[in-house]
Amino acid sequence: MNNKVQASPAEIATNGSFVRQTNRFSASFGGGPDGFPVEQGRYRLIWSAACPWAHRAVIVRRLLGLEETISLGTVNPIRPDLPHPDWAFTLDEGEKDPVLGIRYLSEAYLAAEPDYLGRPTVPAIVEIATGKVVHNDYFKLTNHLETAWAPLHKQDAPDLYPLHLRAEIDELNERIFLDVNNGVYKAGFARSQEAYEQAYTALFERLDELEERLSARRYLFGDQLTDSDVRLYTTLVRFDIAYFTVFRTNRQRIADYRHLWAYARDLYQTPGFGDTTDFEAIKKHYHLSVLLSTEGSNPYRILPKGPDLSQWNNPHDRNRFSHLKEEAVAMTSKANIRVRPKETEQEIDEKGYFVRQKNHFTVPFGDGEGKLPVEAGRYRLIWAKGCHWSNRASIVRELLGLEDAISINLVGRGKHEQNLGWEFVYNENQTDPVLGVQFLSELYANGDPDYKGRPTVPAVVDVTTGKVVNNDYVWLTNYLEHEFAPFHQAGAPDLYPSELRTEIDRYNDFLFDNVNNGVYKAMFAQSIEAYNDAFDHLYRALDSIEERLADSRFLFGDYVTDSDVRLFVTLARFDTYYFKNMGPLRNRIVDFNNIWGYARDLYEIPAFKNNTYLRDLAKSNGDTSTIFIDYNTRFWAQIDYEGLWSAPHNRQEKSADPEHKFQTRQ
Repeated sequence: MNNKVQASPAEIATNGSFVRQTNRFSASFGGGPDGFPVEQGRYRLIWSAACPWAHRAVIVRRLLGLEETISLGTVNPIRPDLPHPDWAFTLDEGEKDPVLGIRYLSEAYLAAEPDYLGRPTVPAIVEIATGKVVHNDYFKLTNHLETAWAPLHKQDAPDLYPLHLRAEIDELNERIFLDVNNGVYKAGFARSQEAYEQAYTALFERLDELEERLSARRYLFGDQLTDSDVRLYTTLVRFDIAYFTVFRTNRQRIADYRHLWAYARDLYQTPGFGDTTDFEAIKKHYHLSVLLSTEGSNPYRILPKGPDLSQWNNPHDRNRFSHLKEEAVAMTSKANIRVRPKETEQEIDEKGYFVRQKNHFTVPFGDGEGKLPVEAGRYRLIWAKGCHWSNRASIVRELLGLEDAISINLVGRGKHEQNLGWEFVYNENQTDPVLGVQFLSELYANGDPDYKGRPTVPAVVDVTTGKVVNNDYVWLTNYLEHEFAPFHQAGAPDLYPSELRTEIDRYNDFLFDNVNNGVYKAMFAQSIEAYNDAFDHLYRALDSIEERLADSRFLFGDYVTDSDVRLFVTLARFDTYYFKNMGPLRNRIVDFNNIWGYARDLYEIPAFKNNTYLRDLAKSNGDTSTIFIDYNTRFWAQIDYEGLWSAPHNRQEKSADPEHKFQTRQ
C-alpha cells in the first residue's frame, strides 16, 4: 500500500520551500450578497482528528455550543491508497459518510467545482442539501463561527473574538500561522536545507517569544481565552507526538518549555480541548500516512508507542495568572507597596522637557547631629543592572573594598499587570533575604509613609529598621569614597583626592547635566524642541570629552577618579541600550577613538567589569512581530560583547605612570 503523502509539486517553490495552497472556497457566512446563510442544520463540518486546521474548528464548535447546529463528519486519519491526495470516510458504516453518502471528501469538492484540481482539505463546510463544499478557509472559519454564527451560540458561550481585541488577535494569529502552525509544515515539507533551516529557526524563535509572553499571563491575551489560544493549542498538542520527529523540529519538545507546556496542559484539561484531541489518530496520520524522508521510510508501518500521554493530565499552575491583576491590586492595597509613577506622566514640564525628580532621602553620612552614622554592617546597597546611577555605587563599593562593610543586592523588573517598580526578582520567592521584602517601594514607604515619587536605585537601607535612608545618587559615591574611608581595604584607590575635589565636583555637574542625565533628557523628551536641545548638549559634551582624552589617559590625568566612574556607566549603556530610544545617532561610542579606548581601559579593571552586565543591558524584548525588527533582537545572541570591550587599546601610552591606574590615599 502506498501511503506516502507529501506536498504537491505545486506547493514547492524553486528554493525548496513549502508554499501552502490557497483556500479555494472562502465565501463568508451571514450578511452580504456572497455570504452563505447562517441556518441550523444546513451544513456539515468535515474534519480529520489528526489535522490541526480542522481541529481548531471543532474546538470552537464545541466551546460555542454549535454541536446541534452544525453536524460533524469524520474522515480516517490514514490517507486512502489512491493516485491523488484525498480523505476517506472509512470509519463509517459502509465506508460512506452517513449524511452526505460519499466515500471520499473529493466528491464534495468536485460537486462544488468539477474542475477542482487542488488537494481536498479539511476543515470543509459542506452544504447538506447540495453535497457541495461551500467553505474550506481554515484561517477564517473559526472567526466566522465566533461572529456570524453568534445568534446560534449557547447562552453562556465565551467571547473568543472580542471586538476590542480583534486587531491584536488578528495580528498575533498571523504570526502564529506563519511561524508555528504552518511553520512546522514548512520545516517538514522543505525540499532544501536552506528552506528547512529558515523554517526551523523561525519556528523556535516564535516559540521562545510565546514562552516569554506566557510567563506572566494565563492565556495569550491575559485572563481571557481567545481564538488565538485555540490556534496555538492545535499545534502544541501535536508537536511532541509528531512534529518533533516526523518534521525534524527537534531543538526541544514542548514539554521542555516551562510555560508553554503548562499552558498546553491547562488548555487540554479545559472542556472542548482535551475531549476533542485524539492522540491515536494524530500518531497514525503523521507516522503511517505522512512519510517525509526517503522512499520506503517506515516500510513495516510501525506506530510509535510513546510518548507518555498521561502527562497531559498532570497538574498545572496556570490558574494563578488569572488572579494577577487582582493580586497586583491586593498588593498595592498594602500600605507599603506602590504602583510606580511614570516619568513621562510626572516628570515632563510644559515645554516637553524631562525634569528628573529630586532625590528624597538626602541626609548625608558622617559624624555629628543630623547625619547618618558610618558603621560597618549597618547598611545594604540596593542597585539594578540596568541603572547607571546605581551601577556607579556598586563599582565604587568594590573598588574600595567595602564588601564586608556594606551588603548589597540586586533588583529587577517583575511581571505584574501593574508596574510595581523594582522587585527582588533574583532572590528565592522574590524576597530580599536580609530585609524580608519583595518590592523596593516597601523600603521607601518604611522610610517615609507619605513618599509619592518613584522608588529609585541606588537606595541605601538601614538593615536595623528596614528603611531607605539615602537615595542621593549625586553624592553617594563621594560618601563611600570619603566618609567610609575607615573601612576601605588597604591600598584602596583615592577616587576623590582632596586637591581635586572642587574640580571633580564641577566636572561631575557637567557630566550629569549633559551626559548622564542628558541621554534621559533625549529619551524622555516629549517635544522636538526638548529632544533637539538634549541631543545637541549631549554631543557637544562628548566632543569635548573626546578632545580632553586625546592627551590624558583618564579625565583627570594618569589616575581614575570618581568622574571616570560616572562617565563609564553611561558609556557602557550607550551602544548596547540607549541608542534604541535615542533617535538618529550622530555617533556611537565606538566612533569616538579616544572615548572608546578609554572605556575599554576602564572595563579591564575588575570592579568595572564585575558590575557591568553588557549582555543583560543589550537584551531586547524579543518582539519579532513587526517587519523591521530592532537591532538588538536580531543580533543580540550573535554579538560578542565581552570580546568587543576586551579589545586591545593604547591608552597607557598617554600616562606618565602607565603601569598604574590608581593613586592610593596619602
